[in-house]
Amino acid sequence: MTTAFAIILWIASIISFACYAIDTNIEYIIVGVALALVVIITGTYSYSQEASSSKIFKSFKNMIPQN
Repeated sequence: MTTAFAIILWIASIISFACYAIDTNIEYIIVGVALALVVIITGTYSYSQEASSSKIFKSFKNMIPQN
């Protein structure tokens, strides 16, 4: 959740919440929450994929004969 694009989305989400504080339009909250959810869901998916590939590489490492 700290890639360059994710950080840009976090900043956009924070700016959206700040805009809501200035002008109480509910659309700012919706956009801010949507941006935050996109980053969280994408980060969670990336983490699960990384954990899965790590398990597979560990199993491949166990298959290599020890010298």
